[in-house]
Amino acid sequence: MDKSRRLSPTGGGKEKTASDSGNLQISVIVCTYSNALLLRHTLDSLVKQTLPPQEYEIVVVDNNSTDNTREVVREFEERASHQIHYVLETTQGLSAARNTGIKQSGGPIISFIDDDAEADPGWLAAVVEAFNQHPDAWGVGGNTFAIWDAERPAWLKDDFLPDLSIQNRGAEKLKLPMQQHLLGTNSSFRREVFAKIGYFPTDLGRVGKRLLAGEEAELCRRIHLQGKSMYHIPKVVVYHHVTPERMTRSYLRKRSYLSGLSRSFYVSRTYGINSARTESRERWLILAAKFLSDAIKCLTFKRPKHTLFRYWTWFLLELGYTRGLRQVRQTFVGIGCIPLLVIIGLYIAGAFIEPARWYLVGVASALLLLGAGLLVLLYARFILLRFISKQRNQVSDINKQVSDINKQVSVVNSALNKEISDSKDTLAKMNIGNFIFFQIFNRQLTNKDLKRFVEEWTPKLGLKVDTRTLAYFAHRICLAEDTCIGRLAGHIETMLLRVLVARSLRHEPNLEVLEIGTLFGIGVAMIHETCRGLFNNIHLTVIDPFTGHIGRHDKTSLDPLTKAPATREIFVHNMQRMSIPKSDYTIIEKLSTEDMAIEQASKRRYNLLIIDGDHSEFGVKHDFYNYRHLVKRGGYIIFDDYGNPNWPGLTHFVDKDVAVMPELEFVGTDVNSAVFRVITPQNLTRRGRKQHK
Repeated sequence: MDKSRRLSPTGGGKEKTASDSGNLQISVIVCTYSNALLLRHTLDSLVKQTLPPQEYEIVVVDNNSTDNTREVVREFEERASHQIHYVLETTQGLSAARNTGIKQSGGPIISFIDDDAEADPGWLAAVVEAFNQHPDAWGVGGNTFAIWDAERPAWLKDDFLPDLSIQNRGAEKLKLPMQQHLLGTNSSFRREVFAKIGYFPTDLGRVGKRLLAGEEAELCRRIHLQGKSMYHIPKVVVYHHVTPERMTRSYLRKRSYLSGLSRSFYVSRTYGINSARTESRERWLILAAKFLSDAIKCLTFKRPKHTLFRYWTWFLLELGYTRGLRQVRQTFVGIGCIPLLVIIGLYIAGAFIEPARWYLVGVASALLLLGAGLLVLLYARFILLRFISKQRNQVSDINKQVSDINKQVSVVNSALNKEISDSKDTLAKMNIGNFIFFQIFNRQLTNKDLKRFVEEWTPKLGLKVDTRTLAYFAHRICLAEDTCIGRLAGHIETMLLRVLVARSLRHEPNLEVLEIGTLFGIGVAMIHETCRGLFNNIHLTVIDPFTGHIGRHDKTSLDPLTKAPATREIFVHNMQRMSIPKSDYTIIEKLSTEDMAIEQASKRRYNLLIIDGDHSEFGVKHDFYNYRHLVKRGGYIIFDDYGNPNWPGLTHFVDKDVAVMPELEFVGTDVNSAVFRVITPQNLTRRGRKQHK
């Protein structure tokens, strides 16, 4: 079933109501523009919420993206347990996209999150709880913490964080005062807000890559004017990505300038030209004092220099905008007869008052020239705005034509790709980057290899996987190897088999993996990557001394192929590169033969045990007898390097001792791997296990 909703180019479409939503409690709106890479992480965090899937929906509003945003959303739409909808809004601008998302959603609570942010697992549950506890609340927000996608520069102090959409109001619940507003990337409102005070103003807010703002402040100001409340709830947590390009001085200068420009428009909308004289005087005094205060702080190096630039821009733009052309236009055009009558009166007075004739005539002439000059400026401004409007319409028409051409090109490309796929026996060269370095390990699968995998292993594991899905998994594994430090310890088929075994455990609520000997951690990380969404929780436990690469005849601790050491720091780095949180893995930095390692590993029970440490007969025998009792009924045990002529003792032990055990079921062997399923879990005492050492 296609869950997408496509709108007309004007952003129209039937508006949903709360009555259409059934058990729906909350709608999450994600507005995106050509940011598919980070959008995948955003959606992944939303489908992992603790709130039941039937109680919330996810509405992705595509604001004319030019990348593969639609394909990313379609991938998540296929997960039937979640309500995910795709909406296309062709009117450029964040405010227009948000308004469309509101109209196309059905929940009584509407939450907003950016396409480069990730929600805490309890985010939506905390929002619903906050609105239930505070019936007077029209808006709820919380803390937004940073995810640094690169090393944070030393000069990037905490004073800069608000300009990067990072906000921490503390760990105490807070009712927001009049002058504060919610942060757009972590804000939630009742649906009645938009019915009573209107939607986001489309003349404010970000447009494409232009970093304008102010729409949230304007909406929150209207909520305050209605006498309603907004709350800061510490449990409502969102994590915002800070990409490397945002950690530059040039980006912050640009952001500061546009923030000043947005502030100018916002203040002009807030107060207008017709404000009372006392209110206007007080506002300008406060603004001037704030500017001078920031100037002094900047000169004493207590505030970042870009802050002074922002308020300087804000001050001048606001002065020019609210006291400049708009004031002149209203004075000379709105009541243009008054200055004209004054000028005529001065000329008449000059004709009759002889002593002051030339003085009065001079003043009248000066006023006439000034008025004429102002009228010329206003007319020139009118002509310029009309020209800009015409150019924008032409650009819009061109963009529409380009969009139509791109659709046609997409159709042609799809047809060509199908022909290429049908004509080639090899589906894909999985790892063009690392293939030349790791030629001793296979990184290329043919159509024949994939068919054999599907025919032999999917019946044994109870899976429904076709060759295209298998090729995609292999492609993802090799991309991860390119992305991370180090390499996979074996052939691509070895890792592919581990992934299939892990996915066959989808009937279990949680996936627990124990890997003895992890090298750089890429293999176990890919189990986490390819099994996301199948389990409520995934936890990885690895046992490795992390003393560098350990081989049969190694004379150095460096990996002979990549020249990289297998250390704890590199393992943690690779987990971060694969977006695996620290709570999802445990590192036991010891030899598997140490009693402390056995004791720490025994704190959990596992669905999958991978024995890939010491490949000698003694080492494999020790690891098997000391850790097999930790595997649950129905779980799997995988022996790596089975059948490898370099380790005959391993193969001999598996064939002689393991294969004949009645409590284990032999599943099969493939590519130096032997797979067994646990029928009857073992409950050996510690003394009994030691007898096998």
